[in-house]
Amino acid sequence: MDKKLKFALIGPGRMGLNYAKVIVQNPYAELVAICGNSNETTRKNGASFNVPLYYDNKWDIMLSDHPEIDTVVIATSEWAHLPPFKAAIKAGKNIILEKPVAVNPDEYLEMEELVKMHPESKVLVCFTCRFDNKYIKAREYLQTGEMGMIGYIYSRRNADLKTASRILGKFPIPYWIIVHDIDLMLWMTGSKIQEVQAVQSNHSNGGNLLIVNILFENGTRGLIESIFYSIPISGQDHTRMDIECEKGKIELNFASGGIVKFTEGCSEYSDTTDFYDVYGHLYGNTPSMINYFVNVIRNEVNMAPTFEDGVRAVKVSSAIHQSLLRGESIKILE
Repeated sequence: MDKKLKFALIGPGRMGLNYAKVIVQNPYAELVAICGNSNETTRKNGASFNVPLYYDNKWDIMLSDHPEIDTVVIATSEWAHLPPFKAAIKAGKNIILEKPVAVNPDEYLEMEELVKMHPESKVLVCFTCRFDNKYIKAREYLQTGEMGMIGYIYSRRNADLKTASRILGKFPIPYWIIVHDIDLMLWMTGSKIQEVQAVQSNHSNGGNLLIVNILFENGTRGLIESIFYSIPISGQDHTRMDIECEKGKIELNFASGGIVKFTEGCSEYSDTTDFYDVYGHLYGNTPSMINYFVNVIRNEVNMAPTFEDGVRAVKVSSAIHQSLLRGESIKILE
């Protein structure tokens, strides 16, 4: 059997735990250490993995104690990616990085320079949507050429107040979940984004409406909608993509991607598209992505999505933020 790759996790929150669970099931990977911020959370979430635990963001000590680490998974909060990224890449490790790569230009520009200085390190970004069968199939249809050129692409990714409460006030909204939509649109169209114009409306209850008009270099127009006003409600059609082409249309509807259980006075939604257990083994978008990344690091497949893809997306997020601040369209110069 091939030698197992040695993984460390920085950030044992919800997504970090998901990634760790997949790693321990992969026959070519082994989790050897976990580092977190809070002592209590790190102990609680990391206890079941039976690996050394490090607290108070002591990732430097973790990396020193475990020189065998090949790859570091960084799943810290969106605004806390840069410090562990610097430590991992300077130590010559491969990196699996939660999206967005950063939440302001100063950080992602510094990260770009670090990647250039350490070309031996593979850096992969967790755009889980690229591993969703619906998006993959849509892109396959587009790449055949039978649909003709894309004229218009619409993407909706609406959250709720409970989900959004974790990030409100921590960083600009354009860097949050619509980074997925930006990346998907770039991936689907194969074209750079030339110009963005955004409007935002904030509600007294903390709710938010963000609408972004997009012009691609190839002439395609796009629109991204991101709204969170209400409490969580099962069964919402909160995610959707429509692609209008010269010779047809593609509709991606995610409302029927799960099972709803109804009991007296309430309902409960269970997702059957991502991170679902089939007789003890994990399947879905997230497991597919992490297992694919393991193969990338083992040099069996090409890298995608790359660090460059992640930076390209947050540069668009930065332009959207500037559009909101200035109240005008912003051209993206590369």
